[in-house]
Amino acid sequence: MYNPQAYRKFENPNGLVADGIKARNIYYDSIGLSYQPVGRGTMYSQPRQAFGVALSKRIGYALTAKVLEKDRTTLNHYGKCHEVNLESWDGYAQVYDNAKYVVDTLFDGSTKTYSIYLINGKVS
Repeated sequence: MYNPQAYRKFENPNGLVADGIKARNIYYDSIGLSYQPVGRGTMYSQPRQAFGVALSKRIGYALTAKVLEKDRTTLNHYGKCHEVNLESWDGYAQVYDNAKYVVDTLFDGSTKTYSIYLINGKVS
C-alpha cells in the first residue's frame, strides 16, 4: 500500500518547491554547473532563465522564485523575454530544451505516480 504522506506535495506548495529544487539540482548536474543565483555572466544567466521559464510553466512564478532564490518579478521578466531569447540569444534554445525536458520528466513522473496512488485507493 502506498504511503499517503509521500503524495502530500500535490496539496502543499512546499512539496512543489521541494520538487522544483530537485529538478534544479538534476538540471544543473546535467549541464555540469553549480547553481549560482547571482551570477550575471551568460553561462549562469542563460541556464537560470531557461530553467525558470520551464519550471514556472509547471508551478508558477511565485514558487519558481523560491526555487531559484529570486524575486517573483524577475521570473515575470524571464517569461516576457522568453520568446525573444529563443529567437536571438545564441544557445538559449538548446539550454531551454534541456531544462524543459528535465522539468517535464520529473513532474510528469510524479503526476503519474500520484494518479496510480489515487486509482489504487479507489479500487481497494
